[in-house]
Amino acid sequence: MCTTSAGDCAADPFRSPSVGRPAEVPVTSSKFEVEFGGCMTLIDGSERGLECIYEPGEALNLWVMHARYRDARFTLDGADAETTVYLRDEEPGQGFRVKMPDGRRSLEVRVPGASPWVLPVRSSEALTEQERQRRKQFDTEALAVERRLMAGEIAALEDSDRVFHKGLEQGLWDDAMRLGIATGWYTHTRLDRPDLARARFEELRPRALRDPKFSAAISIYLGDVVRREGREGEAAIMFREAARHAIRIDDRGLQRDALGRYTFVLAALGYDDAALHWSSSLVELMRAASDRHADLAITLVLVANVHRRLHAAKGAIDPRPLLEEALAMYQPGGVIENPSNSGPALMGLAALDLQQGKPADALRRIHAARAIPKLMLEVVNQAALADLEVRALLASGADAVRLDAALRTLDELAEGSVSRENWWAAKVRRGEVLAARGDWSGALAAFAGSEDELDALIPLAALGANGQVSDLRHLDGRRQLLLLLLDKGQPEQAMCVARRAHARLSQLDSAYGRWDLDDSEDAERKFAQYVEARTDYEQLLQSRSDLPEGELQRATQEAKRRHDELQQNVLELFSQRAANPRRPACEALSPREPGELLLGLHPLGDDLLVIASADGGTTHHIVRGFGRDGRGWTPKRLSAELFRGLDHDIDGAKRIRVLATHGATTIDVHALSWRGRPLIRQRPVVYGLELLAPRDAVDGAGPSSALVVADGTVVPAGEVDFVVGRIAETGTKVVQLGSDRQTPELLRTHLAAVEHFHYLGHAYRSGTAPSAERGGEPMLAAESLWPPYPGGAASEPAFIPLDGDAGRLEVADILMLEQVPRTVMLMGCATGSVEGTAPGGGVSLAAAFLGAGSVAVVASTRKVGSAEAFLLGRELAEHLGHGAAADPGRWMQHALEAALEGDLEPSAIADYRVFVP
Repeated sequence: MCTTSAGDCAADPFRSPSVGRPAEVPVTSSKFEVEFGGCMTLIDGSERGLECIYEPGEALNLWVMHARYRDARFTLDGADAETTVYLRDEEPGQGFRVKMPDGRRSLEVRVPGASPWVLPVRSSEALTEQERQRRKQFDTEALAVERRLMAGEIAALEDSDRVFHKGLEQGLWDDAMRLGIATGWYTHTRLDRPDLARARFEELRPRALRDPKFSAAISIYLGDVVRREGREGEAAIMFREAARHAIRIDDRGLQRDALGRYTFVLAALGYDDAALHWSSSLVELMRAASDRHADLAITLVLVANVHRRLHAAKGAIDPRPLLEEALAMYQPGGVIENPSNSGPALMGLAALDLQQGKPADALRRIHAARAIPKLMLEVVNQAALADLEVRALLASGADAVRLDAALRTLDELAEGSVSRENWWAAKVRRGEVLAARGDWSGALAAFAGSEDELDALIPLAALGANGQVSDLRHLDGRRQLLLLLLDKGQPEQAMCVARRAHARLSQLDSAYGRWDLDDSEDAERKFAQYVEARTDYEQLLQSRSDLPEGELQRATQEAKRRHDELQQNVLELFSQRAANPRRPACEALSPREPGELLLGLHPLGDDLLVIASADGGTTHHIVRGFGRDGRGWTPKRLSAELFRGLDHDIDGAKRIRVLATHGATTIDVHALSWRGRPLIRQRPVVYGLELLAPRDAVDGAGPSSALVVADGTVVPAGEVDFVVGRIAETGTKVVQLGSDRQTPELLRTHLAAVEHFHYLGHAYRSGTAPSAERGGEPMLAAESLWPPYPGGAASEPAFIPLDGDAGRLEVADILMLEQVPRTVMLMGCATGSVEGTAPGGGVSLAAAFLGAGSVAVVASTRKVGSAEAFLLGRELAEHLGHGAAADPGRWMQHALEAALEGDLEPSAIADYRVFVP
């Protein structure tokens, strides 16, 4: 809950967070931190630690974070240093440029009340001849390794390790780290091994903490790997971390790489305001650096692709001029004049041409891009171009011969790829081609096959192998499968397809929280064998073997057979141990009860598909334009569109279960008006997450035992006593605890022993809780510029704060419980928050309890006021004995009515939901 009034804390789920540019960002923390940049290199000087080797006469950039950063004093070998100031509105603290004369050995920063921060420094002129020779020899060996990696030689990884560790032993820390990062990058992009790249970057990450520059670089490239796996929210957090480092040390190149990627992911996640802010800021930054033409060209392509995604957002600009400007810079006579680097601009223009209905222009760009050898070195570019070509040929009405040839190329790339991502794409495009020819049965089979591919692709990615997890980026096949089924008069089958896909992702989120590869020798061994088989298969695919053609073909077939067999073993193992993250059959989903209305809400591009299944059958309609401008709709218009044609079904419904995915999860269906009143005041409404298989029937008796946990620092004792008394009056045995005196272990023990859990107090998302360093201050205004914001726990997991020294109760802790209460009430801020970019809304605290076995959870979807939480909480407690577990929708309905008869504001209806599996 919040400490301010409900009105102050209320948030509109359809409104993007406002983004402003404060004149100055204060630092509320007394913690003293300094980040530095501008060193020519860094050498590990044994007892002196890491030495910054600087160029005489140049400046080092230091960012100081402390409550008294203005009072920072800089000295070089004890004498005051010459400094100038630089600022960034978005960051707390201040930057200082320290001019570095020749011959200095120590740079010291002091602020009042804190121990000094010291950086050993040395002029580049003071490097010994031995050090210079070591660096020269290291560079020669590192370059040779990098060339082999660029050529796709996986065996070069072993030599890279050898050279890397040799460099560290010689104190060449900077040079070794550069090789390590380059190796990770080539492993990802040239060898197409994101699993090995991730391991490389994770190994380097602790070492990089010594230098913000390398911390930023590793976060960028690790973010690339995570993004390829489809975890957009996690990638955004990594890019955000990198961008903040880059901004503080004022590194233009890193800012380009980090902010460019960050902006692109923000656009994909729907944070339009922040994406627009950072894309504009990035272009301004690169244009100001008049000597960095290559950086500007890359930035223009990145930003153009962002604005291509944001074409409908207010403030978005036409991406075509940006792409054409970048392309002109690369062409003969341009300021860069390097056509071999023009591939990304051509691909961006081709995608834009296709998006704007110009397939002939797109085909011309694709042909030009395919002629660039540098672009075609990367498998991901080959697949992307093949995919674009099929789409462009289809849009241009090309003849069957050309289309079939393009499909064969895409199929061959898929068949020869270890990434099932390409297999999925090939099936989707085949379905589109067959649908265009009127072959409905073939198209349905192809689109259904693309969903089957995701059954393997998604869990493999979750285990760290290749592929993508993001359901948002795999909607093409499902969207067209749904539309085909509906067009053919099969709405029941369409509902089944949508529910199965929802269940797969929701169950995966829940199951993955329980998975621990290290706790089983069998699991670890099988996964290691699978990774080894992948390596063998890839080496045969990517090497120029001297084997005769027949022998090479047989060896490749055998390597693929072993790879596929072990892959299936791993998938089966994951399914057994992690509660089957594959799509369950329709019969295994929680069935519709007699008198129940299932209301499915599924975004289809710019539109919203509404499927309603009731006693009278299954119907559907499409809400046009919801994904494009639905956030600006009034509740009245949304209600009219959503409930269109459903009056008869709602009239006859005893209960409504909302089954929403992606952006539709943010719609407060229960609070929308139907026949002039909020729907929940007329019919019980619950929100289903498709998490678990059907349960045994739950009787209507109240719980025999309950646990009440309250944060005594924010909840008055009288409120806690009142709630405890109300629950006890139902005949329930109540245990009362204070969260500030609990450890996670004790709380988990108590949770496993009761049938009902009631929490009163604050709840947080990682990175948003007040901390000792911040003195309990609220989030800084500037942090609104740095999403992901608190929302889906896939990006920032939620937790309940416990004793300061003991930690907190997190989503993962709850998912690991073997026994949880049947019913749960979480009367804190955003305990059931939903993220529109997550398939099922994300894994909130509420979803975690359901994933662990609870049958009903009442939780808030946004920040709420203390008075509001107390009013509803006491009524929920009072009605707990009236079938809360058996009929959670009616439990919530009765409690809301009683609270509204008191002082609860009608607007508060939208703040809480009842979630069921």
